[in-house]
Amino acid sequence: MSSRSAGAASNLLPALHEGVNGKPDRVGDAVGAMFEFKTSPGELLPQKLAAGPHAGQFAGPRLKYVP
Repeated sequence: MSSRSAGAASNLLPALHEGVNGKPDRVGDAVGAMFEFKTSPGELLPQKLAAGPHAGQFAGPRLKYVP
């Protein structure tokens, strides 16, 4: 789930950048990526970590850019 969230963020950033920098047709792609990104963390946040130093705490998305 965390890698899916990172992938959604990675799709959003280039589309948004291109959309506001000369390729307005990419804005629609950016909006679609925003909705995908919105749902990814929502699935991850209710998950409690079961092991490790953060056991018992809730998971969160890695906002890691994946080219």
